[in-house]
Amino acid sequence: MQSSLQLGSVFHNRIFPYNHQFKYKTLSILINLEELNNINKLFLFSINSFNLFSFFFKDHGERNENNNPKNFILKNIAKKFNDKKNYSVYLYCAPSFFGMYSIQFLFICVKTKEIKLNIFVMK
Repeated sequence: MQSSLQLGSVFHNRIFPYNHQFKYKTLSILINLEELNNINKLFLFSINSFNLFSFFFKDHGERNENNNPKNFILKNIAKKFNDKKNYSVYLYCAPSFFGMYSIQFLFICVKTKEIKLNIFVMK
């Protein structure tokens, strides 16, 4: 499985107009959107249902609970680049925690032998 949980940290330092800084730990997920059926079998992680960690279709792409975000990405690639290949799509974002939608960023990588398209969205 290529999908994984990613531990990290965020650091912010401001010096103007006043000195202020903070640092906190984060948890993100890297999901190969072709692996959703396998991910949904994990004990503490669910797709489109409540769990400790969750990934909901309604929070990504077309924001439709019945439509895998991969379809949204591939449709946009076909429209923008006139390219209808079925690429592997990886999504890097914050998971929902106890059903609370807490995404701060969304990074999508479409990969063949090299990266085809990167999309970065701040939410």
